[in-house]
Amino acid sequence: MKFIAASPSVPILLLWFLSFTAATPVTSVNVNKQLQDISVLIEYLPGTWRINDKEQYEVWSRDEDGHSLSGRGYTLTNETEVVSEYLSISFRENQWCYEAQVSGQNDGKPVPFYWKPSGKDTYVFENPSHDFPQRLTYEIKSANTMIVHVTDMEGKGFSLSMERE
Repeated sequence: MKFIAASPSVPILLLWFLSFTAATPVTSVNVNKQLQDISVLIEYLPGTWRINDKEQYEVWSRDEDGHSLSGRGYTLTNETEVVSEYLSISFRENQWCYEAQVSGQNDGKPVPFYWKPSGKDTYVFENPSHDFPQRLTYEIKSANTMIVHVTDMEGKGFSLSMERE
């Protein structure tokens, strides 16, 4: 049986490799990179969005910090706004979080969905431990249109075409 002695450069290469595979600590550079990656959605989303010629809407506005959003989903019934959910997108627990607090669900508590970087003009938020939905995808189609996909982790669910009012 032959043994090959490792050269002195092997430990250095191993350390170099491990430095890239270790968890990256959260720094202002990492936060700024994530903000840059999601900034298009933060800039795009504020406003009133109508769902497919229905009297159903999402309204988003920027929070005072300029980097977070607050919103609500509602229907118009006899010209009265009936809120069905409160929404937010903010940076917390070292990552971007979309929260939905839906009336009559989850004991009134907000459900968090965490951002997963994806393709250009597509913003995915996931929570695999939630019953349904587990994934929310905001897909920018044009300056005034987007599609929101509400699915499980296998992609089963529904989509909503929305237009800016």
